[in-house]
Parts: sequence; C-alpha cells; structure tokens
Amino acid sequence: MRELGIVAGVSALMCLLSGIWFTPWETLYYNGIWLVAAGFLVGVPTGFIYHVRLYRVLAPRGELPPRWYWKPLRFNVCLRREERPGVMVWCYVGGLGFLVICVGLLMMGAGVLMALIQGVDTLVKAVLENEIGKQGNVHAELGSTWRFVMTRPDAAAHVLGKLLLYLGEDRILWGTDSIWYGTPQDQISAFRAFEIPVSMQDMYGYPALSAEAKAKILGLNAAEVYGIDVAATRCAIAEDDLSKAKLAIEEDPVLRRPSYRRAGPQSRREFLKYLRLHEGQPG
Repeated sequence: MRELGIVAGVSALMCLLSGIWFTPWETLYYNGIWLVAAGFLVGVPTGFIYHVRLYRVLAPRGELPPRWYWKPLRFNVCLRREERPGVMVWCYVGGLGFLVICVGLLMMGAGVLMALIQGVDTLVKAVLENEIGKQGNVHAELGSTWRFVMTRPDAAAHVLGKLLLYLGEDRILWGTDSIWYGTPQDQISAFRAFEIPVSMQDMYGYPALSAEAKAKILGLNAAEVYGIDVAATRCAIAEDDLSKAKLAIEEDPVLRRPSYRRAGPQSRREFLKYLRLHEGQPG
C-alpha cells in the first residue's frame, strides 16, 4: 500500500511538471499573482481572528506567556474539546490561505523561469522568421536572464547555446540589472567560469562558449555598438583612479579576492547619516 502511494505521488508530480512545462509562462505567472492575492485576502483576516479567539479563550486562564503570538500553534493543545471548534476553524482557514500563497509563489517562480527559456525561443523564432541572421541589427542583452539561470547549468547552457547558435557571439550583450540585485560580481564570476557541456554541443549543435566569446559578450560587443575604440580608450584611462585601483588589486593577493559587499547605505539610519555627511545631497 505504501509503495502504491509513492508511485501515485511520483506520477502526480510528473504530471504536474509536464503541465507546467507546456503552460505559457504568462498563465503561470499571472495566475500565481492571483493566488498570492487570494491567499493574503483569506489568510490575513482569518489569521487575525484566530489570534483573537485563541487569546480570549486562553488568556483568562493564564496559559499564554509573553510574545505568544509569534508561535500560536503550540498553544492549540491547551484548548478544551468544547473550545476547539470556535478557534481551530479559523486556524485551518488561515493555514489554507498560507498554503495558497506558497502555491502562488511557486507558480510565479516557475513562470519567471519559463519566461526566460520561452523568451529566448520567441526571440530565436522571430530572428529565423525574419531572416535576420548573425549579422543583422538584433542584439540580445542578457539583463536579469543570466542571474536567474546561472544556478541551473542545463537551463543556462540552453539559453546561451541558442543565442550563440542563432545570433552569434557578436550579437550578445552583457547586462545584470544590478540596480535591483546589488553587486554583479557573482554573476561575472559565474559567467567567466561557465562552459557549455560538450555533450550538449554535440546533441543540440550549440557552439562552445570560448574565452573570446566571453570577452565579446562582457564588453567588446557593447563597445562596438556605442562606437568606442577599445584600444584608444584603454590607453586614455591607464592613469585614472580606477586603473590605479585595479593595478593595486592585481598586486595585492588579498584585494584580488572578489568582493560581494554592497556599496552605499543599507538601512534608513545609514542613508540619513550619508545625507548629513553630504549636506543633504544624494551624491
């Protein structure tokens, strides 16, 4: 009987994953938003009522310690049989709301991941249908894409492999959207270390992500788009503060380690202190 339950559970999970894979990302994402909203709409009021009812029943008997509201479920055992229906019904409904929120968040996450994968497929389809080719005027800017797939090697290989195959290494631009996520150092380090597996190159025809291709993606392609002479610019900035700091890092093994520290104020107090030091100016 236990084995049948395990088989049924695995089968249901496989069906669910298959359904997610063939569901448009917009459906997953926006239905997830609606589920999260519905969960909050149900869970927050019923959770509040549950806390109030539990307090009214147990507080007069002195069975609630200070800050009991942080972990109220452990006090359900203190309820008498005749008291449980009036309290636990709100607990169960609130728990259902919390479960709906979790499902909604999972659907939103799945929708974002599918958008990244299906979004590349949509771009590739448009490029092929319009016969743009690798020398056309379409560039793929990575933005948040790499951040979301860099911890999923197979998905990352498919995303970069398709872009390299159909757009070419000269038409991919680096981007991180780091304004939302803080320092992009982890994304840069992961990209420099990443390689498309040979098995996937053979199976899908993806080109290799060579060191030359990485250099182009990380900056040389963008320099061409903006008409920047890389060699001349490097010579011009050889003596600026940034170059001197870079040279100091290269000479110091301690400074050479990548830093994940976020620059700027991290709290309201730090921000107000920053403003006082800069006479109320943001920069």
